[in-house]
Amino acid sequence: MSKITDYLLKDDVIVVMDVDGVLAPYEFSELSHSMTDDEWDRLVASGENPYKDVRPIKLMQEFIQKKGVNKVYTCSKSPLNEIPGKRAFIKDNYDLPDDNIYFTLEKTEKLTVLQTLQQKLGLKPSQIAIVEDTVKTLDYIRAHSDFVTVHVSSFME
Repeated sequence: MSKITDYLLKDDVIVVMDVDGVLAPYEFSELSHSMTDDEWDRLVASGENPYKDVRPIKLMQEFIQKKGVNKVYTCSKSPLNEIPGKRAFIKDNYDLPDDNIYFTLEKTEKLTVLQTLQQKLGLKPSQIAIVEDTVKTLDYIRAHSDFVTVHVSSFME
């Protein structure tokens, strides 16, 4: 583990994780990281759950088990019609409580979720960490707050 992942395991720190690219591998097409936006939209519009065959990331399952599910949250940008499948993926593979699962319509709204958790739980910004694969989102949160920002690559050894 790295210095930052060791910090995330502290008992007084909560961890908010993105889903796509952090808890779910970004593998939504054969031999490609993703399908086109049109293909994705058609798939979701058809009622198909794009997460039904997605495998969890064992390293993240182990981290969450070690951290404790009550200290881990998810926050994912998702259109409304994606939420049921993504929620089922999170619950089935990571066993997080419903109250710990958040969705936003825009990536910048993730900051609002962190602020909401800070108010709700009475924590300092240094006690709330977000794990993301999108550097632009991490940069936005860092520029507008003092929350702990962690790129998913910090988990890779």
